[in-house]
Amino acid sequence: LLTFVGFPRARSKPQQFSDTDRQLPDISGRRRAQDAMAESERRYRSLFENMLEGFAYCEMLFDGRGRPIDFVYLAVNSTFGKLTGLENVVGKRFTDVIPEGKDSQPELFERYGRVVLTGEPERFEIEIKALGRWFSISAHSAGKGCFVATFDNITERKQAEEALLFKTALLEAQAETTIDGILVVDESDHIVLANKQFGLNFGIPDELLSTRDDLIVLKHVTDQVEDPDAFVEGVKYLNSHRDEKSRDELRF
Repeated sequence: LLTFVGFPRARSKPQQFSDTDRQLPDISGRRRAQDAMAESERRYRSLFENMLEGFAYCEMLFDGRGRPIDFVYLAVNSTFGKLTGLENVVGKRFTDVIPEGKDSQPELFERYGRVVLTGEPERFEIEIKALGRWFSISAHSAGKGCFVATFDNITERKQAEEALLFKTALLEAQAETTIDGILVVDESDHIVLANKQFGLNFGIPDELLSTRDDLIVLKHVTDQVEDPDAFVEGVKYLNSHRDEKSRDELRF
């Protein structure tokens, strides 16, 4: 004989959530957003500090007539100091950092002021005389009277260019005092140097030499020599064997 005994079923109570439970998703979402923002800022800071170029975020200052007279450094990266030799510039005016720059660098103020007022970016090269250094600068408007400048130190390149110009001027001076005719041509048939004596020796008009085109000058000479074919072959041989030397006599 089996006897079934029933037990009363426990009634389930409706689930209740405290205010703390309801806040958990909101807190979790905020934390993810904060973590993402922190990661983004970390990446930006890493890029900012590891740039090969110098970086400066500045506020332009104008006088009562709207003329640019100075600017304040708001932020710079570590490369800024390496390229300029300047330290602890944030919060300071350019003329405080480089007092000599107030009167010696009007072009710098003009260019930065124009970028801020027009919103148009500019790229230029300039010597900061007080530092004795040359810089290649790209400047962009950052809004609200501010601009961003990225730059590189090009002092060595400028010094090399100046040395080359000096050597070229010296060579040209020597070329004009010799009794020999001198013609220097590059691999693109462009005349690099032709002294006056060269034109006189071959009866070449100045207007032909001024074209700086060796092919035009070569044709003029070829029309005058007694054996043009041999002359042209000799020129071609020397052009293809630039390490060799030749001494020839020409009959006109």
